[in-house]
Amino acid sequence: MGPLVVFLVPALLLAFQCLYPFLVASGISRTIELLGNGRCHTFPELAACEKIVQHPSSGGLYLACSTRPSRLAWTPTLMQFNSSGMSTSDHVSTFHFNRKDPSKSSISKLKFQGLTRPSLHGMDIHFPSATVILINHRAPTDDEPWVANSVIEWLTLTDDGTTLIHRYTFDSPAISTPNDVAFSEDGQGFWFTNDFGAYKSGWVSFENVCSVLLPAHATAIGSLGYCSLKSKTCELVHEKLMYPNGVARKDNQLIVASAGTLGITYVMDIVGKDGSVSLNTTFVTGHLQDNVSIDSEGSIWLATFPHAYKATQAWQDLNSRHPTSALKVTSKSNTYTVEKIFEDDGNLVSSATSAVFDPQEKLLYLSGSVSPDLTVCEL
Repeated sequence: MGPLVVFLVPALLLAFQCLYPFLVASGISRTIELLGNGRCHTFPELAACEKIVQHPSSGGLYLACSTRPSRLAWTPTLMQFNSSGMSTSDHVSTFHFNRKDPSKSSISKLKFQGLTRPSLHGMDIHFPSATVILINHRAPTDDEPWVANSVIEWLTLTDDGTTLIHRYTFDSPAISTPNDVAFSEDGQGFWFTNDFGAYKSGWVSFENVCSVLLPAHATAIGSLGYCSLKSKTCELVHEKLMYPNGVARKDNQLIVASAGTLGITYVMDIVGKDGSVSLNTTFVTGHLQDNVSIDSEGSIWLATFPHAYKATQAWQDLNSRHPTSALKVTSKSNTYTVEKIFEDDGNLVSSATSAVFDPQEKLLYLSGSVSPDLTVCEL
């Protein structure tokens, strides 16, 4: 056996070990199952809404929205940096579903005070204090003209619920490639994910794709950070995460969904008031994931791309349609059970990035960064 063969065989086995699970999770061999899409209503007024947050008592939604054409030009999380195509009308909308007559569902657009032309992505709301945090992918600066100048905005909601008043801009070296945010229980701070870590441009390396599968090659570049509203400071609290995307707090834990490899989801214990965390465990969904939400009964919900290998086409061609799944995850004694509750081939729901479920009303809400509408399904 020649030296070249001796080298190539282990190399090919390593490549197969890394790439095969990734190919499975990307959905190349997956058959789409129409599930839970029989009684749904669409609202095109709420297109291109990347993130949904639900009010715990009223059931109303808050959505971080843009325009579909601008997402094709300016989506820093997908390395799309054509700032000339940025939207000038990004906004937060509210939505209340009218079950008796969906056509009478209410939609309103909140006004900004003190914040001009934000480029919205992730969002969270601390309802007891009417405090809002928004990821704002600002236009490039002269110092870095090829990448986003991303920050996190702190706002408060007026008593009449119509206006968001700007309080402070968190512009920290720790905030590099922010994707999503989640408030602490007391609303005095928040966590944020950096999907590409400190690397504002360039795709994840081959080693990074394999890092979750091969801990010895742990070169994942994503990170999790924490900002304090009191001190107005931010710092990283966990590094070497594989493309951390959505984040949500579940009691004294953080659920961090990875948009890479197998659909790894990190479960982290919150160990200090300074936002420090420790990795408790992980579970695998087998889907590439986006945002994560927690329903009122404590179940975890994930918006996923069952045919992820071609999902990025949605950010290139607005006429393309791509499947969406919503997964429900429950836990008992640190064992996580994944159940697919909803799936559509893209004709009804295309490329959803958020899935939020209301257990009392049995309503599933789905929206996406480039989705043509908000979809509400009665389950």
